[in-house]
Amino acid sequence: MGVLNLEEIEPIKSEYSVTSKGKVLIGIVGVLFGYSLLTWLFAFSEIAAALISILTGVAFSVCILLWCHTDAAERNVKIGYGFRIAVILCAPIALAYYLFKSRGFIEGIVAFAKGFVFYLVVSIASGVFLMVLSLFDDRLGLLIID
Repeated sequence: MGVLNLEEIEPIKSEYSVTSKGKVLIGIVGVLFGYSLLTWLFAFSEIAAALISILTGVAFSVCILLWCHTDAAERNVKIGYGFRIAVILCAPIALAYYLFKSRGFIEGIVAFAKGFVFYLVVSIASGVFLMVLSLFDDRLGLLIID
């Protein structure tokens, strides 16, 4: 029996891997579906609804910042602290700026369009999820408050 040298073994590469950017996109899906669920659960409280909206906005901005940071690392693009603050304050405009600066005009438009379609599809899906929850609530009387 010989000694097993781990450097000689090639790792098995899976066809199905989730990149860091993919994990952030999954996080965005979670944020939007979480928003729908929390909106349904706390539908009768104006303060809770306002707090949920604020926290969702912050979480969404942080997800966009994480995505930009990961993409910048993959593309060897440096992003400054001012950009990070801009993402937190106004994520869609900062994302558009980053995409155009990092990819050029045509690829920036394509990337922004893909991001917009992703956001639109996930928003519609989370809205349908909220409607289904509301339908169950209406039919089953789960959250009856007198």
